[in-house]
Amino acid sequence: MRILHFMNALFSIDQLRSGGKGINTAGGWLTALLGRMLTDTTFEFACASFGKTRRVQAYGNDRIASFVIPKGWDKSGEGLRRCRDLVNEWEPDLIHIHGTEEAYGLLTARGMVKCPAVVSLQGLMGPYSEWYRYFGNAKLVDVIRMHRLLEIPAFRGQWIMFRRFGKAAKREREIIAGNRFFMGRTAWDRAYIRALNPSAQYFHGGELLREAFWHEQWNIGRARRHRIIFTNAGHPRKGTETLLDAVKLLQPHFPDIQVGIAGGISRRSGYGRYVRRRIEELGHAAIELGQLNAEEMVKELANSHVFVSPSFIDNSPNAVCEAQLLV
Repeated sequence: MRILHFMNALFSIDQLRSGGKGINTAGGWLTALLGRMLTDTTFEFACASFGKTRRVQAYGNDRIASFVIPKGWDKSGEGLRRCRDLVNEWEPDLIHIHGTEEAYGLLTARGMVKCPAVVSLQGLMGPYSEWYRYFGNAKLVDVIRMHRLLEIPAFRGQWIMFRRFGKAAKREREIIAGNRFFMGRTAWDRAYIRALNPSAQYFHGGELLREAFWHEQWNIGRARRHRIIFTNAGHPRKGTETLLDAVKLLQPHFPDIQVGIAGGISRRSGYGRYVRRRIEELGHAAIELGQLNAEEMVKELANSHVFVSPSFIDNSPNAVCEAQLLV
């Protein structure tokens, strides 16, 4: 059997074969999934993703191939046509589309390819694109402070990203309405699919968590009291500012409180600088941990009193599932 995966992130062949070990960026769970499929099946796989390239790049071996596809201009449909050409050339038995964030699901929604496809649900762009869910309880003045002066005229920053979320939500509705098979793991994403496409077939598929999280057990006796661990401070929807406000309120009552923030925080973007200023205001009560791989994240979780996910909206984040697994 030949399965072609369309993904939102790029991984090397070695990373896929390792099952995500050592990866300190988002998407380690996806390499864990593909690594297990390589180990437990005799299937052939291909992984494809949009990337910054002028022509399709291909590399791999007899079991797995990897393709980087030029996205082109969205309005011209150039990127989708190249995805269609890849499907026709590679001739998969099944297409697995990871998420509705990108345009891959339009291939089957618009009848550009005949191969059967299943869309596995990650985030849901429709609900995520609402202002009060994207920016949470931030005031307009705070939203302005999240930007550098040149970001908006340069079509960068959170305001532009918010506009892109709105366009992605419109595209997502077409993907959901035009596809037949979906895979998810929450009552919420199932209800969302049924609301937009009552005739769709929905399959429950639990997420494969990374190997390192199965080998550790959290124990309050070994954890540092009043230490909080948090991941993904790169987006207003994740509620970083709300968590930092809560820590500030708790400081007088718990002088030793500390929140460790895992994940990358941009040093160039306006939002990254905004979050970093908020962190600095808390002094020793907030520290950046940087990008962590699975093994490093397990150690931080085991050393912390509590894991917090202050997101305004989310669809069963893997970070929460991994933290639950340790308890």
